[in-house]
Amino acid sequence: MTVKTLLKVLLAVACYPLAAAAGQAPVTAETVAPVVLMRSGDIAACGLTASASVNGGAAVASLTLLKDSGTAPGTRFVLHGLWTGPSATPRRVSDLTLKTASQDTASSFSKPAPDDDGAFETTAVLPGLDGANLFRELMLGGGTIEMHEEDDGGDTLTLLIPGPVTPSVRAAYLNCAGDLFWPEP
Repeated sequence: MTVKTLLKVLLAVACYPLAAAAGQAPVTAETVAPVVLMRSGDIAACGLTASASVNGGAAVASLTLLKDSGTAPGTRFVLHGLWTGPSATPRRVSDLTLKTASQDTASSFSKPAPDDDGAFETTAVLPGLDGANLFRELMLGGGTIEMHEEDDGGDTLTLLIPGPVTPSVRAAYLNCAGDLFWPEP
């Protein structure tokens, strides 16, 4: 299952009304779950996803890590976001950021780009322990994912991921990440 497919599934599950209005108070994630993506029987990516209902639509976001086999040393992180209205039509997101206690991806991740289904993605290769610290802060202290819409007056949706996430989500992520970076035989 790809991250895009996972976002679609979570969006379908999350589509029911919530009283909070986009652009106002932060919306707390109703679901926080681990992400384990497999490719040809091997772990390809690990992370977490969060979703919430928003004014009859939904917001789904995920942060995943992939082992970077390219020229840049480090780990590639991918932040996905999808925000829809009541008709399930994706809203055009012009900015997508993740903030934790001491980190803000606005300065280190690329400008978000849309995919064919209206989800937005931003990426970065984080050197050394920067990525580990980002996930540690998110898992233990929580964080926010902000999606700024370029249309309809420029609403901003803040999806709050409360911390610490449940032990089962942390354990699944840590097990996945350990296997992802286990040395090849």
